[in-house]
Amino acid sequence: MFESKQERFGESEDRWVQRRSGAMNSLAWWAYFVFMTAMLMVPHELLPAWLRGGGSELDWLGPKDKLLHVGSFACLMLVSAWTRGSLARWPASEAIWCFAYAAATEVAQGITGWREAEWMDLLADSVGILIGGMLARGISLFDRPGGNE
Repeated sequence: MFESKQERFGESEDRWVQRRSGAMNSLAWWAYFVFMTAMLMVPHELLPAWLRGGGSELDWLGPKDKLLHVGSFACLMLVSAWTRGSLARWPASEAIWCFAYAAATEVAQGITGWREAEWMDLLADSVGILIGGMLARGISLFDRPGGNE
């Protein structure tokens, strides 16, 4: 009789673990993507209190807003590179996808009526994508055998 589910379907333990971790990576990416899209598209009044700030309508968080853009897109780039397994090289396709997403969200914000499209946000997103790509590449270099010596 078969000892495990993996043996029953003819899979090695390693392949089964890879499939499960791939599914978890995809789930992590989708969860972050949905969260980020919600944060970028909802009216300011519906954002969590810790994100709402004073200031004018055009600059509602000041420099903190741009730091949030940089950080969130750096994380998106890093998670995208991680889930697609492209940490071993410069994740160019992920960078292009992240930039297209950043541009699309800015256009969508301009269309909504309750958000405003800002070119500086797109620039901050691009800086975040670049930082995320460099972090992904740095992690891959550090993670190689002999890379942390």
